[in-house]
Amino acid sequence: MTADLSGIRSLLAGITPGPWFANRYYVAAGEDRSDPDAEIAKASFKADAAFIAAAPSTVARLLARLDAALTSVDELMEDYNADVRYADLAKIRAALTGDGA
Repeated sequence: MTADLSGIRSLLAGITPGPWFANRYYVAAGEDRSDPDAEIAKASFKADAAFIAAAPSTVARLLARLDAALTSVDELMEDYNADVRYADLAKIRAALTGDGA
């Protein structure tokens, strides 16, 4: 699964460090949203633009994978057997959903 995510990891590694914010004119990075000179794409405009352009399809793919993983965990929890520890499945489910974090 990690290999499938390498493209997403590469996109994320190349962007301007956050936090990011948007106003009605642009997306910028910086701590102070009121600063008119906030750094706009200070690391690499092309990398930031590629990340923003990929965001909708990337988020959709990640959500689909999360849904599939949660469905699999839920099915295993419903069809509990001696080979799978319920507590371990519950921990995995919590990690996927952010519950109990």
